[in-house]
Amino acid sequence: MRMKSTVLQNKSLPIVLIVLYLLFILLLYEIGPFAWVTEQPLYFYLLQFSYIFFIVLGYYAGIHSNWTCRRTWLDSDRRKLLKIIKPLIFFTIIIFCINVFREYGYTVFDFRGLLKDIQSGIQDMGAGYLRKYTQSLIGGSRTIGGNFFSVFNYLWNFVELNTILLGILYFKKLGWGTKILILFACSEIVVFYISVGTNIGVFRIILAVILFYILNILSRQRKKKREKRNAKKKIVVITLTALLIILVYFVKTMRSRGGILYWDDSSYNIGQIGLDRDSIVFRVFPEELYIPIISVSSYLTQGLYGFALCLNIPWTPMFGLGGSLQFVDLLKKYFIDLTPYTYQYKMEQYGWDSRMYWASAYSWFANDVGLVGVVVIMFILGYFLALAYRDSLTTDNPFARIMVYYFAIIFLFLPCNNQIFQSIYTFSGFITAFLCWMFSTRYKVIIK
Repeated sequence: MRMKSTVLQNKSLPIVLIVLYLLFILLLYEIGPFAWVTEQPLYFYLLQFSYIFFIVLGYYAGIHSNWTCRRTWLDSDRRKLLKIIKPLIFFTIIIFCINVFREYGYTVFDFRGLLKDIQSGIQDMGAGYLRKYTQSLIGGSRTIGGNFFSVFNYLWNFVELNTILLGILYFKKLGWGTKILILFACSEIVVFYISVGTNIGVFRIILAVILFYILNILSRQRKKKREKRNAKKKIVVITLTALLIILVYFVKTMRSRGGILYWDDSSYNIGQIGLDRDSIVFRVFPEELYIPIISVSSYLTQGLYGFALCLNIPWTPMFGLGGSLQFVDLLKKYFIDLTPYTYQYKMEQYGWDSRMYWASAYSWFANDVGLVGVVVIMFILGYFLALAYRDSLTTDNPFARIMVYYFAIIFLFLPCNNQIFQSIYTFSGFITAFLCWMFSTRYKVIIK
């Protein structure tokens, strides 16, 4: 069954938000609290605006493309998919619990000790962050499950995150037993990441809940035009609420690690780059907001400084093998060391530690295609974002909505790091969701 031609409302919403966000990050980089040094500003901004332009170009090419192999996601398709969510969620809970033991460096199942570590981490996230890092140095081969479980995790990564996302997406459609499992799985993830003072795991859950809710509103709005005004209000309110929650939690984790508390010390710096005490930030905003602003600015703009360093570095083509930190590490561990060929490794000559500080996703893509060649990657990302967004609203395809989620993370972290592709966990989930989306646009779901 092919989807009939339909008019897509709010077709420009994602790309407008992306452009405004990326321009805001560039502005923050230029006039924010850090004294970032850009040695070739003309070349730097020419590339930055070119990347944004090609994202927009790719997006509108996708929105207006003749994407003919599309079929509506039927109720029967959804019922078939719902059959497998419950066992997958149950299995996810067990595997994640085992991996929490492994992350903390446990060699046996010491539940009392683990609960004590988690409780201690929640009370003091900074100490939890340090404890988890120290204990994880034991290495996967010496923790519960050993190397066997390490290999198993590589395979399970293709399933785990997508299982959680499907559970959140279809939460209202699930039975009470499965709902309880979904809530437990999400709580398990959130509690663990809070206990180790880390943002990304909590952010993934919040983003999934908010984004799927907004896509559901937009989908209903397309079908019922009278809901248009109320839909806009709901989207604005829930987005602002989510941003506030994320900001409060983020600043709390940054405070818990301690470094930001010494912002007023003249020695405070990130990679030898200190604060610009003459910045408009310190003249316009009250001192009570300095720590949140410095924390957010550090998180969002340090990757651009890493990118700026690339302009002084010769490119070594890596032919598709250099876009992911963890993939490069895996190649080094089992096959060949390509680390010296990456922009990130070469940045270290300028005091920018590739393991401590960020370099934007642009520089990771550039490892394979060069700085100018990144415009092609941006076009492709914009193109497929448009297709996923269009399908998520016009065909109700769940994998299209999950792909919108992955693309949202990609674009949110573009100036910072290669968030989706730097981790095997998210990269594997991305591949699975993409293949399921491509397959289900043409064929019916086959689950017995």
